[in-house]
Amino acid sequence: MSKIWFEDYQQQWQDWQNQWIDAWKNSIPDVKDLPDASEMFGKALEAQEEAVKASFKIQQDAIDTATNLQKQWSNTYFDTMKQMPLVANK
Repeated sequence: MSKIWFEDYQQQWQDWQNQWIDAWKNSIPDVKDLPDASEMFGKALEAQEEAVKASFKIQQDAIDTATNLQKQWSNTYFDTMKQMPLVANK
């Protein structure tokens, strides 16, 4: 049942895309001779996907860098504290 629903949804999505692209092309006179709107849409979608992936990579690198700096700081702090002489109560 879910496969049928998905195929129906996919067809509706494609129909909507085609209607939207046709309406867009018809609203701008110079765009009527657009070579292949679906190909352009696919390329735009790929570019958006790559931008999102790059953004995630940048975010992951920033998180990794921040975590490494925190580890280094805590290691230095505890190493320094372990070398400090203990103060005895008098």
